[in-house]
Amino acid sequence: MFVAVPVTCLAYETQLLVGVQPNLHFLLLVYFATLFTYCFHRVYPIRCSYDGETSARFSWLQQNKFAFNTIMWIALLSTLMLIVANMSFQLIWFVPVGAISFCYTLSVYPVKDGWVRLRDVPYLKVFLIVAVVTFVTTYLPMLFDGNNSEVVTINFALIVVARALFLCAITLPFDIRDLEFDRQTQLKTIPGKVGVNNTKIISGLLILGFMFVESVRYFVCDGETVIWLSLLVSGIIAGLFVLLAKTNGSEYFYSLGLEGTMIIQLLLVAVAVWL
Repeated sequence: MFVAVPVTCLAYETQLLVGVQPNLHFLLLVYFATLFTYCFHRVYPIRCSYDGETSARFSWLQQNKFAFNTIMWIALLSTLMLIVANMSFQLIWFVPVGAISFCYTLSVYPVKDGWVRLRDVPYLKVFLIVAVVTFVTTYLPMLFDGNNSEVVTINFALIVVARALFLCAITLPFDIRDLEFDRQTQLKTIPGKVGVNNTKIISGLLILGFMFVESVRYFVCDGETVIWLSLLVSGIIAGLFVLLAKTNGSEYFYSLGLEGTMIIQLLLVAVAVWL
């Protein structure tokens, strides 16, 4: 459930980086829609052997079904109320990411033996998550407020590329965490193909790519030094968490640590903007 907070933080960060007025209504909509999507994915019974079935997360869900379902329905109700409160054409931009999010959970992809979720398609899970979260945290904040001209600038294009690289770098280690379970369910993932250490190397290179793109944006778009440095520091912190990733690692390390790097990045950028 924590994941809704960092996703919302990145959406807010984009507004700060571009220099537009933060939209609280939009940020709340992102938060509750993300929270509902996450909860729906966790409670929808697709497989007989549910992912993470021996984890602390799954045990908590089993012991607190009523509380978890209550949170899910509150999130859905809040999302609907926010939509009704601002019925505008801009809401259409939520449709494609909403559809992909549900297809991530529902069995919609045809295979030889029937139908599977998009997340069960070999090697697709990480890239699907990165694509959706990148869109939600970069394009959506602009399009929702009608800042269409901003999304075609070089500055914004570099923000999008940097965001995708950063997200991919911190998402890959989650497949390291789930490596044993994915092997049991015969789901092909990057760590399963190239190994844990090579996956960490890939994530490290993605972090370096993020820092390189942010440096290009700083020099090409005449950025502010303090903001540039804050983003580089966030990349270094994320890289340290990537190095510490391991198979069957602590839920707190992944859910609070790796996902928390998105919050750390916002805090660093926010301080830099306010200085």
